[in-house]
Amino acid sequence: MPNSLISDKPSKLHFQPQINSKGFTNEHIQDKSASDLEVVVRELMQNSLDARADRISMRIVDIPVDDIPGIADYRAAFESACEVREKNLETSAVEKRIADQIGTILNGNTANVLLCIDNGNGIAAEDMKAVLWSGNTTKGRDRGTSGSFGVGHCSAFKLSNLRYVLYATRSRDNSGNLLELVAGSAVLAEHESGGEPRSPEGFYVAELVKRSDRQKATYSPPDGQSAQWLNESTKEGLIPAGATGTIVAILGFPSEADMVDGICKAATKNFYEAFTEGKLSLNVKNGDESDKIMLKTISEHMKQIQNDKTSPKKGLLKGSWAAAQHRTFKSGEKIIDDKNATVRLRKWKHEEYGNSAARDVAICRNGMWIARNEAPNLLPRDFSETQPFQCVISVKADSDLHQLVKDAEGPEHIGLAYLKEMSKKDSKWLREILGEFAEKIREVAGKIADSEEYILPDFAMLTGGKEENAERLPNKPRPTPPDPDDPPPAPPEPRPEPTPQPFVDKPFTDGLVVSMLPIVDGGVAHKLFCTIEIDHEKDIPGKLGFRVGYNTGSDASCDRWLPTTHLKIQSVEWQAGSRSVRENELEGGVMFVDAAHSMTLEIALQNPIDTAEANALKLEAIQRIDKEMPKQ
Repeated sequence: MPNSLISDKPSKLHFQPQINSKGFTNEHIQDKSASDLEVVVRELMQNSLDARADRISMRIVDIPVDDIPGIADYRAAFESACEVREKNLETSAVEKRIADQIGTILNGNTANVLLCIDNGNGIAAEDMKAVLWSGNTTKGRDRGTSGSFGVGHCSAFKLSNLRYVLYATRSRDNSGNLLELVAGSAVLAEHESGGEPRSPEGFYVAELVKRSDRQKATYSPPDGQSAQWLNESTKEGLIPAGATGTIVAILGFPSEADMVDGICKAATKNFYEAFTEGKLSLNVKNGDESDKIMLKTISEHMKQIQNDKTSPKKGLLKGSWAAAQHRTFKSGEKIIDDKNATVRLRKWKHEEYGNSAARDVAICRNGMWIARNEAPNLLPRDFSETQPFQCVISVKADSDLHQLVKDAEGPEHIGLAYLKEMSKKDSKWLREILGEFAEKIREVAGKIADSEEYILPDFAMLTGGKEENAERLPNKPRPTPPDPDDPPPAPPEPRPEPTPQPFVDKPFTDGLVVSMLPIVDGGVAHKLFCTIEIDHEKDIPGKLGFRVGYNTGSDASCDRWLPTTHLKIQSVEWQAGSRSVRENELEGGVMFVDAAHSMTLEIALQNPIDTAEANALKLEAIQRIDKEMPKQ
């Protein structure tokens, strides 16, 4: 019996009636950055792995513009959108740039396309809605093996200069019959058709009906260019005949140099586990340029990125950290191997990491790196008394922990951003499992007291209820008695009255837990990676300020502690959930961010400091309260 969602009608690019006006800008795909290629590669490859693929091919090809599926409907919608924006609405500079970009491609003969081809389970018609509709997702809800799609679909648009992504797929229905279908979506701007306004979002489907509660669509078997992609992939064995698989086509892919190298580096950093275990191979091709990552070549690819210490955006791994994790995965001691995960640990060697006392814990799921130093019970502060180490937790497929981690992942599989949205039962369960891992890690890593290898140089330990790092005391000369023939000293000049501030900075400590890891390069720390957790039951202000300081120790008489000195900050990248903000040139060394119960900050210092000072730093939270100023 044929699938009721598959129609014999040819697909068209449908735009539903729309009342609210929207331009070419879109909140999900507008914020472009240099990290977009890595984010898209992560999303495409993770979807393939979740669909049980073990071979992925990424190809950059040129196709005639007129062969793009749905191009006639696309042209009509784009031309109308430009007319509507010029006639009725103000067009921003950003919108004009986007429209010019699209127009250039439409007026050319060919368009660049990135094809991501895998031999996974394909996308069933019932799951295609989650692929196409923004805000819908099967991630964390479907415990099957059909793959996970949805929110990440928006990331593919960031590398589509046409704002148009297509899917051609083969899957099996419940009876085991092989089904082929094609679908896609485009994001343009509000336009008119048939005398009524139309939505910016178009869907390449056979039929589209908008109802009060949901969108309903039927899909067509592939034809034209989409069928050609499937047939060519079958001939080359990328998707074997009679087997399932998916092709994701990002239309209008940037034609920039070194794309093959960029794709391979992104894949190497994020999927080192899958390649090293022989569970995945990736072939990348752009014309005559090609490269392949597999078990035999992953170590060579890792060598190409191991010296890359550039800090990427949005919490992604830099190359040097990925290479270190790869070494731990290959040669670390296997300290846990149970039904949920395999945990490998490697103690840092002094010559490898210097004096920076790092406790680094990485989590990988389904062959992909997910999180570093941000899982509950596995934060750096949870290992403050252990010797420095690095640990890689490989979550096993189909385990209880696998589903818990998957549910806690954010939209881009980076970190555990959805942890607080999980049920209390699942959240508690996840914390308990990771807590058991933490106990074993502490046991194997050993306490600091067991070794003096990592004692910081030139520091004294003073004990007075608690231990504080103190500077070495200077040699203070004895005062010389005054000469009676000397003239009396001049009275000190009066100091100017300080300018009154229109605010008061009040320390914020209610339910606050902070951990900070210096990012060390060449013996100095130039950046700080901080995680901030506030008790979920505590009320938080709309804005919180943060500043970096250190207690300089005691004065020369040892009578009192000197006041905290605050460092100058060059810039800060703040992230809470899926929100990410960068601020530059901060005044007064204080950064103010929108408060959230879970946040991360990456702080770039204006002046690098040595490793010893970096380990004595602290992050202070303040709440700025306006006050009434006296009238002049």
